[in-house]
Amino acid sequence: MRRYEELRGAVAVLAELPNVRVYLDGTGSSWLTPGEIASRLIRADVGKTAGFFLNVSNFESDTRVIPYARWVSDCIALVTHRGLDARECPSQFNPASFDNEATWATTDAAYDQLFEKTGLKRNPDQQLHAVIDTSRNGKGSWKPPTAQYRDAEIWCNPPGRGLGRRPRLESGEPYVDAFLWIKVPGESDGECLRGTGGPADPERGVKAPPAGHWFPAQARELIQLANPPLASE
Repeated sequence: MRRYEELRGAVAVLAELPNVRVYLDGTGSSWLTPGEIASRLIRADVGKTAGFFLNVSNFESDTRVIPYARWVSDCIALVTHRGLDARECPSQFNPASFDNEATWATTDAAYDQLFEKTGLKRNPDQQLHAVIDTSRNGKGSWKPPTAQYRDAEIWCNPPGRGLGRRPRLESGEPYVDAFLWIKVPGESDGECLRGTGGPADPERGVKAPPAGHWFPAQARELIQLANPPLASE
């Protein structure tokens, strides 16, 4: 497939440059399973990079994205070193239930069993790591009013969100190299209609700016609802 050829070519060039660390797009915990994104990353030669980045332009909380980073890394290791079929990699949907984070430990346990079954020793220091976008995930993802919208577009300028962790290169997490603000906080995701005829966002009562344009109301929310809070002067 042409897309993967181009990605592999870019990885080959960038990985040879001095003082460059390459990370490929690893999507986020609310979309693809670890097995699906692992198979895509492997096809793009992720093994020649430092790892993958997650949660860009998204709102999933650290409590979801950090385990997802671990599972993607573990899945890549199992597929690469033991020939596991990526479709066998446990996910945020199975055996866990996506909407119940209390069940996510079942997916951790399922990975433990796979490492034991295949005889592979888990080694975070040797496995691929993630960079996580925390620019808008301080309050986690938005849960829209039940059945109010035909398409709630939960990714599009959701109300009541906050800045997340401040950018840092020391994560304290074995599978995470950095927490960064990759998406510019306050940039609009576009004109969100949520399945209505518009032109206003029915949740906000205003027409949002086009994608990439500055959205002052959203910027104020992100600051006011930052988690952890911003220091007052």
